[in-house]
Amino acid sequence: MSGFGQHSVPLSNSWKANVPGVASQQKKKPAGGSATGTSGLKAKKQVILEEEDEEIGDDAEDYENFANVSTTALETFGLAPHPSPVCEAATLSSVPSPESDYSLKLPAHVLKSGAISALQFQAVRLACARHEQKLPDGSRAGFFLGDGPGVGKGRQIAATIFNYFCRGKTKALWVSVSTDLVVDARRDLEALGMLEYEPVRLHDLRQLKTRKGKPLASLPGLESGILFCTYDLLCSGATTKKAAKGGKGAAKGKAASSTALSRKSSSGPAFADENIPPWERSTTPESDPWAGLVEDDSVSEEFGPSSRLHQIVEWLGDGDYVIVLDECHRAKNCVPRDNKEAFPLDLGQDNDATTASASFKGCSNQMKNQGVTKTARAVVELQRRLPNARVMYVSATGASEAENLCYMERLGLWGPGSAFPNKAEFVGLLKQGGIGAMELVAMELKGAGCYLSRALSWAVRVQGCSWGWE
Repeated sequence: MSGFGQHSVPLSNSWKANVPGVASQQKKKPAGGSATGTSGLKAKKQVILEEEDEEIGDDAEDYENFANVSTTALETFGLAPHPSPVCEAATLSSVPSPESDYSLKLPAHVLKSGAISALQFQAVRLACARHEQKLPDGSRAGFFLGDGPGVGKGRQIAATIFNYFCRGKTKALWVSVSTDLVVDARRDLEALGMLEYEPVRLHDLRQLKTRKGKPLASLPGLESGILFCTYDLLCSGATTKKAAKGGKGAAKGKAASSTALSRKSSSGPAFADENIPPWERSTTPESDPWAGLVEDDSVSEEFGPSSRLHQIVEWLGDGDYVIVLDECHRAKNCVPRDNKEAFPLDLGQDNDATTASASFKGCSNQMKNQGVTKTARAVVELQRRLPNARVMYVSATGASEAENLCYMERLGLWGPGSAFPNKAEFVGLLKQGGIGAMELVAMELKGAGCYLSRALSWAVRVQGCSWGWE
């Protein structure tokens, strides 16, 4: 599934029997001596070489894993076609994106000059339309751009920010993995002619000289513009917190972990509502086994006034500015990885309360040391402190496992109004479904208008050339 990582399935030798042209090539042990076996292999090799090439892969055209992406409708309005052919997974191609009446306010020279292609225009409009929606919990909906290399994610990010500046916004946050990528960001902004406008400036947070606790807005020229920041800088200045080994804090954590899942006695089922579908279960904090892991007050205290995250949040304010999480897979480790075989629990089996409590306790004790990374905590905290921000997730491999989706809180995959009351239910059932369930999630997201994943197509036809075996 494009955008959700690459997966490989181990195959046994039995698969060869179903591949045309391969089953007949399997060697058999000769009945006679070595001379007979050698002559038999030579004769068999000769037969294979004389076979027609068309027999190998005759049925390949019947299995179409990818489909070409067409933007003919947009090209009729004068938008330039994408320089290279683009495709998407056949499963995603079967689900159309919702129709949108959102109008981009990009300058005419951007559209007429071909600075963005029709393919990129489609993603920008879809992302901006998604940002106009609100989730049931009151936060603004986000968009996940999972395009592969060559499609132009940086150009689409720049066009999205440009659209909001043309609509009166004056600030934007661009988070990426390396400080060197600020050069690429500037290139994409200059390609659109965005830096020629007065209120648009690109600020590299690494180059800014600020003291701890001093507002960024107090620096000259930082009243507006695009703030470029890395994930390492986003986490810098955070207060280091170590897990308590004793005392009241440890006792309190132990009590919380022992009662989080044991809502019934050990003689009964582990979950009081085990026969109720996930979308009809209670959404109270007590029903979420992960409620105390990345959602407690200690995370807010970790990124206090002296942290960069606090400075950035203060600089953005309460406005509905766009936040671009480029290469967002850096925040994928936002749930505990310990005891992954035992937790989350298999909801299809009978689990007693003792087992459930022990599994939860093993995860919670080492959450910050070995489970959740500081980057993931910072990304989640940034989204929660700015519920009105327009979040845009950008990554070609945003999630390769079910747990890797948990930092994307603005997609509406769990919580009020969704099929899953919390992250634990979502991840638990998704892990049971495997790759097929991940494919269904991608299809659901695209159908809701919050996900696109395209890639360059290798199906290129060269005109005037011929090739063959000699």
